[in-house]
Amino acid sequence: MTELGGYFGLELRDLGNGVFHNDAISINSARNALDLLLRSIVRPAKMYVPYFCCHVILEPLKRQNVEYEFYSLSDSLLPELSINNVAGNDLLLYPNYFGVCDSQVEEVLRQFGSQRVIIDNTHAFFNRPQESEVSIYSTRKFFGVPDGGFLYPGNHEVVEKIPRDHSINRCEHLLGRTDHSAKHFYGSFKEIDSQFSQLPLASMSKLTESILCSIDFEWVLRKRRNNYEHLHSKLNVANHHNFLSGQFCYPFCNKLAPELRNFLLQHEIYLPRYWPDIDVGKLSPLENSFFEYTLFLPIDQRYGHKEMEYIGDLIMGYLSKHG
Repeated sequence: MTELGGYFGLELRDLGNGVFHNDAISINSARNALDLLLRSIVRPAKMYVPYFCCHVILEPLKRQNVEYEFYSLSDSLLPELSINNVAGNDLLLYPNYFGVCDSQVEEVLRQFGSQRVIIDNTHAFFNRPQESEVSIYSTRKFFGVPDGGFLYPGNHEVVEKIPRDHSINRCEHLLGRTDHSAKHFYGSFKEIDSQFSQLPLASMSKLTESILCSIDFEWVLRKRRNNYEHLHSKLNVANHHNFLSGQFCYPFCNKLAPELRNFLLQHEIYLPRYWPDIDVGKLSPLENSFFEYTLFLPIDQRYGHKEMEYIGDLIMGYLSKHG
């Protein structure tokens, strides 16, 4: 029997749909999902990792002493590797970039085989894995939660028992943004975010699990897709990328992106950089177009038609004057 009576906690209504990835292993972060995979399931001779990605993904490889080698991307956002490069017990990590690379994921799995590939779906939370596909997910990139990730181990069995995380000390920025503004608690967000490099492997906290169980996932995905389509209808004429649908952000590529970033910041529109720790000199032309000239515009469930119109009008207005 659970505790009865006493003071109230957060009012989180369980909608009965679980955490969306109900068949996956719940972990406290995506990088720890990879750590669990490497230390208890698969021990590759070498891991092939794209140079153009967040290099925090290297942390579990280093912890588990897994050799890794970088690869570049082709103009089609596919690995510039052949099946002959990836030996029998090597693995290839491929990210679903910005949630717009579903067809590339299918091609990578077809070319290299699901037993040799790990799909990084941290930008594609709503994608279900194919049969026998090994994939990892992040919750913090899609929802206001203090921790969380998922691992689909494919045909591999996980036998390691791991403790449950507790995330009460990682909530200040979440509660603070509700009560104040993002800029007031940005320092807290950065401090908490930096803690994930040293976060011990554990299962998802009960707090994050409860928050996820209170989310209408169908509504969230519909909002994100509608927002993406709305921005695309306003901005596609000036966008050098042409991804027709997405769920994570709207990648807007334009030669004036650096100036636009500063312009939007003046209007308190905060945009991420993917990924600032990368050595630009090692990027291919396509990778550089994402790094230097692409804005990753917000399309998430906090916003709707009004906000998408506002962002689109600001950008098109700026381009009409400076383009």
